[in-house]
Amino acid sequence: MRRRAALLAALLALSAPSALAGPTLWQRAADPSAKTEARLLAALERTLDAREQAGGDPDLSRHLAQAAVAMADLSRVHAPKDPRLACVMAQALLLADSNRAADARRLLESALQRLPDGSLAASAWHSLGIAYALLDDSVLAREAHTRGIALDWDSDRLASSYYNRAEAAARLLDFDAAVSDYERAAALAREPDVQALARFGLAVVLERRGDLPAAYAALDRALSVRLPVPPYPTEDPLELPGVFFVPAYERHYLQALAAMALARTAERTVERRSLYTLAVAEWDAYLDRADPREPWVANAKSHRARALKGREEEPPSRRARLSP
Repeated sequence: MRRRAALLAALLALSAPSALAGPTLWQRAADPSAKTEARLLAALERTLDAREQAGGDPDLSRHLAQAAVAMADLSRVHAPKDPRLACVMAQALLLADSNRAADARRLLESALQRLPDGSLAASAWHSLGIAYALLDDSVLAREAHTRGIALDWDSDRLASSYYNRAEAAARLLDFDAAVSDYERAAALAREPDVQALARFGLAVVLERRGDLPAAYAALDRALSVRLPVPPYPTEDPLELPGVFFVPAYERHYLQALAAMALARTAERTVERRSLYTLAVAEWDAYLDRADPREPWVANAKSHRARALKGREEEPPSRRARLSP
């Protein structure tokens, strides 16, 4: 049975400094493919660097990543000898949203057999964990992020790895581990998007663990985050490029909970009813798409009934004014 994967943080660049040097003159002379790979690596890095510079334009960012994938495909370098090239090719595949996570996995697994421990290996493990998540393999995703965490020193990448490891733990129903890693991710993250995403994930795990008040508290903190535009392309962390749900209908579960959290504190009756109406619609969307055997279907039905009731009720202050 498929379990929750929910959000995954945006990919971090793999073009970190490496202990590996480029091919020497003699290596290029002895192996003509080394020259081809060196040129391809430089071209891909320039393209992906331009993607990073695109900043708040998600369409341009995606098109540049797709251009990098096309460049790699046209080169016919399918099994690069240079592990750095394998990592950058895999990064392009994941960033381009090309449905080629299996190819990214193959490239990264091969590269990691040759990479020394260090920053590039940590990045590669991070991206391999994302590839495993896209392939719906939470066990290997958790293992990959654990390997990356052991090698890493960068606080932002560590936050992302803890967040993604929490997602894998949540899908495996290891809620204690998921809570711990979400909290670590939120504490380590310097960027507001990762802080918010970690708290969104934490909220869903707490709700599924049976602690709805704590879940609402986590949602309150997550929903208070509005990203600055620019540099972000949107104010809403859930709408960022690179944020996705596995299975896709998990988005409805989170959005329904978030609407109910907002409805609790809405001051105006029209706003409260609108939010509960939104929650009902999101619960319906989840229930229409989820496998009836999913363990959270019963939760969704219960919350939907509560949202229906909340939509019809008057707030306590309003009922007091209407009393004879």
